[in-house]
Amino acid sequence: MCDFNADKLYAAILSLGSMEECESLFSDLFTKREIKDLSSRLEVARVAALAMKLSTATISSPFSDTSNGSVLALYQAGIIEGSFNTSGLRYYYPSNSIQRAEISAIIWRINNYS
Repeated sequence: MCDFNADKLYAAILSLGSMEECESLFSDLFTKREIKDLSSRLEVARVAALAMKLSTATISSPFSDTSNGSVLALYQAGIIEGSFNTSGLRYYYPSNSIQRAEISAIIWRINNYS
């Protein structure tokens, strides 16, 4: 189970652009209920990449566990980093639940993205 407040996440996502732009984007792609149902790191990456209107990345995946285009686009934009295991391999853990600190970092980086 996620440890972040979905209402606050929805509000934070909407604050990334003008209300009209975000509401239009999200009404086309997601319902508010679907935003509230976000739980995995992959689902959050998909929504964040769409909210930022990032093109699907074509780079080789630096992650040992995913080559998802949204994850790679966010990595290429400097929004996500993943983590390294003891062997030095980078992982994103796409099916893991996202934690409050992780979603906070993503929102902060998106707000500071230029």
